[in-house]
Amino acid sequence: MSRKPHVILGCGYTGLRMAAQWRAEGAFVIGTARSALRRADIQAAGARFVPFDLDAPDPFVHDRPRSVTLLFGPPRGDDQATEKLRRLVTTIGPDVPVTVVVSTAIFGATRSLLTERTHPKPLTERARRWAEWDKAALCLRLCGYDVAVVRTPAIYGPGRDHRAKLLTHAAKVIRPAAATSRIHVDDLARLLRRMADKGRPPILLATDELPAPTWRVVEEASRLLRTDPPLTLSPEEAKQAFSELGYEMRTNGHSCRSIVRPWLGVRLQYPTYREGLRASLSAGG
Repeated sequence: MSRKPHVILGCGYTGLRMAAQWRAEGAFVIGTARSALRRADIQAAGARFVPFDLDAPDPFVHDRPRSVTLLFGPPRGDDQATEKLRRLVTTIGPDVPVTVVVSTAIFGATRSLLTERTHPKPLTERARRWAEWDKAALCLRLCGYDVAVVRTPAIYGPGRDHRAKLLTHAAKVIRPAAATSRIHVDDLARLLRRMADKGRPPILLATDELPAPTWRVVEEASRLLRTDPPLTLSPEEAKQAFSELGYEMRTNGHSCRSIVRPWLGVRLQYPTYREGLRASLSAGG
């Protein structure tokens, strides 16, 4: 009898770290992507590559998975996104843990401290798509499917540590700016792996322990790399320098605190951006 795989749908930046961690423990992992261009990366992480498209007539990739983690976002401009998620989850079946990962963009522009008890209040079209994805997943849970939601703020780590822009003098930050939370990709991978087990909570806010404005994080990276500091823009200047989406993503961050993570028993390796940046930049990004 073949081993049951952990299936990662949308195996990109975070999924590759999950796959590598699972494979280090000897688990069988399947990683999917729409394009075969991801095949080499997924195989290098030790996972089996399978092409996957949510629009395919038969959208699932294995008939007996151990767990399924959805790391792709809701389709853009698709009023059938909720139905597609329902079809996928019902195809997987009620006894398989399914984890749907969404963005904290669902909380809109609030400056209140977010926890797992905070209700979504999306304001933009992008946020509304994420909120519908979130709502659909939790509704499926109420229908008897083993579905959980993980809400994530900014994800950083090797390759997403501001190195490239600082070294090329292209780094720009907005100041003043509100504090925002983030999570190191390796810590997120560990949390998602724990959420692939049965008996997990329905909602997890996957965040580190120190919200900070992005300009402070980039300046810390500059200090560690010994480069010139980033160019500082006012909010009005930033509206001209970035696209509408780029500006939204840089200014709509949230301060988060998880009241659920301590219950999971997962200790963060990088509890703040300081430890995470130091590890990422010293490893060569």
